[in-house]
Amino acid sequence: VNMNQDNPDELRLLAETLPAISAQMRNSLANFYSAFERIATPEHRADDPELDRQSALLQQSYYRLLRLANNLTHASRLAEDLSLPLYTLDLAALAKEVYLECLPYAETMGLHLLFHCENAPLVADANKDAVRCVLYHFLSNAFKFTKPGKNIPLRCRKEGTKLLLSVEDEGC
Repeated sequence: VNMNQDNPDELRLLAETLPAISAQMRNSLANFYSAFERIATPEHRADDPELDRQSALLQQSYYRLLRLANNLTHASRLAEDLSLPLYTLDLAALAKEVYLECLPYAETMGLHLLFHCENAPLVADANKDAVRCVLYHFLSNAFKFTKPGKNIPLRCRKEGTKLLLSVEDEGC
């Protein structure tokens, strides 16, 4: 999409439309995933290796589409010259929330998602949604390129006056 900074009507339309499309996609994906979980139960998957393989592929596709839907919500902001609101956050607690949310997905892919935090709490002024989004992107990338059985550490630490969040992987 070529967003023309000089056309406020185009920007307004994108700002209104993309989040609505994203919400519709997320609702449909939630219904899809709910039905999928009822059909491909862990018991059925354990008894049928082909069902398990196909289920893993469906889960991966689900998370990719969910990521795309979430990106659409934020795409309209790319053309705006606005600062994100900052709030005092514990980045260690936020990183742990993201870790716990992503852990089941990592396990279905045969990956070992690890969480390491030094000197918690790690308090800073930041935008919670933006930090969460960045962590999801890093983890998604690590999941995509890491072979089963490998480690993906999510780390948070203080280094001087900086608070660092990092995701490592053993992929290509």
